[in-house]
Amino acid sequence: MKIMSYNIHSGKNMDNVLDIPAISAVIGAEKPDVCALNEVRMRTTDVGGLELARVLGEDNGMQWRFGRAIDIAGGEYGNAILSRWPILESRVVPVPELPPQQRKRHYEPRAALECVVETPEGRVRVITCHFGLNEDEQQAAVETIVSMLSDDLPTVFMGDLNVTPKDPVLEPIRARLRDTAGETPLTFSAREPFEKIDYIFLSREFTAGPLETRQTLASDHLPVVVEARLG
Repeated sequence: MKIMSYNIHSGKNMDNVLDIPAISAVIGAEKPDVCALNEVRMRTTDVGGLELARVLGEDNGMQWRFGRAIDIAGGEYGNAILSRWPILESRVVPVPELPPQQRKRHYEPRAALECVVETPEGRVRVITCHFGLNEDEQQAAVETIVSMLSDDLPTVFMGDLNVTPKDPVLEPIRARLRDTAGETPLTFSAREPFEKIDYIFLSREFTAGPLETRQTLASDHLPVVVEARLG
């Protein structure tokens, strides 16, 4: 199966111009079987009231689920999962909010989205989350993701984690799941990448090729893609 994770920058390209067709074209060219999206706007005024998860899913013939993190600009903002295969169930798991005294720059509530997908090789749990920028937020997000993991289904966890590979905050996830890349490829920013902050983790039931990026300025992040199979 082809797995893709992409922070779509609320539908804006590297020059901060709204260009939803460009995002859709990147997904369409890649033809992923399962795709996680971060920074997804739903019915907000700045995207003309469009539901980006629906538009990107329907454009590419994929089922979709959206997971709200916050209300903003007259609509909602969060994560989405697209799938070529049936999505059997989904849930949104909020990351516990920090007390006001721990909230630092650009703090915002976060949430993880989980879907169970019926693939030709069996059911797979797919989780995505967009971590915050500060250590306390990231720690809370890691604890949330670890609490969602179990051994009942093969699992994919992916998203923009806003931490680099050597950050010890990721160790509890690494103890349960395998990172499909080391310190490369670099994923941010799209025009001149200088760090890896976008990830695809897989449970040990999977074998996978190396993580790859795709060169595009449709967002401020590069999409990451991996080919994987069960067994």
